[in-house]
Amino acid sequence: MRSGQQKSPLPYLPSDFKVNVVFKSWFDDKLYSFTVAYTRQGQGLGNRLYVSRTSQGISYIKLYNFDNDALYVADGATRQCQVTKGIPDSEKDDPYFPVKFRADAKGGKLFDLPNSLIRFEGGDKSLNKGVCPPVPLDGLVMCGDDKAIRYTFADYEENLDYTIFEEPVGFYCEGAERAQLPELPRVFSFSAETKVSDSQDVQKSKVWCDLPSFLVARETYNEDADTPVLRSVYDYYTGKLPYPIRSI
Repeated sequence: MRSGQQKSPLPYLPSDFKVNVVFKSWFDDKLYSFTVAYTRQGQGLGNRLYVSRTSQGISYIKLYNFDNDALYVADGATRQCQVTKGIPDSEKDDPYFPVKFRADAKGGKLFDLPNSLIRFEGGDKSLNKGVCPPVPLDGLVMCGDDKAIRYTFADYEENLDYTIFEEPVGFYCEGAERAQLPELPRVFSFSAETKVSDSQDVQKSKVWCDLPSFLVARETYNEDADTPVLRSVYDYYTGKLPYPIRSI
């Protein structure tokens, strides 16, 4: 269904949704693909926005927490993730980040209109939208003489996996606020399995920690074996690291 031109209303976007967007603009005439997701309060996470751009299998992710005014930027090429307070002006105007933000009188971020996510702006616009609900299908926005932005939308859904709005998987995001870990007991033990880098091998181990004595004992096992191949004691008080006490 065509919604008309110029003064036609924006397509409907609810408080929780995810959609893939193909974006083509006049500035370089290239196609860019995005995934855009938004939740207002999904599973208690609060007001959050997710945008990812994928190129040649590498993702560039931006996650914004409106309540805490925190922006996560994760670069799949460098495997780095940074968290900044607020949205830099460069992000607000980034043509590859098709999102419109607005601020309240005190400079804080307000976001209660999901329709403002996509920049359906310009002197003239032609929008196609579906029915029940009238979600966007495609759009053409004129930004002056011979300057147009084209949007195509696909794979729209409202039943979300809300983990998409958490810290990006596989990244350590420097600057992120983290919950305080509980204090460790003075003496404890645990078992662990460690994946060896660039290998399918898994190393199994058992560890005992005596914090008052500054001692850590470790047994290392081969995969699928119950007998340890190495037992070591790490003495952090004397600085002897490690001291093997038995090898088999």
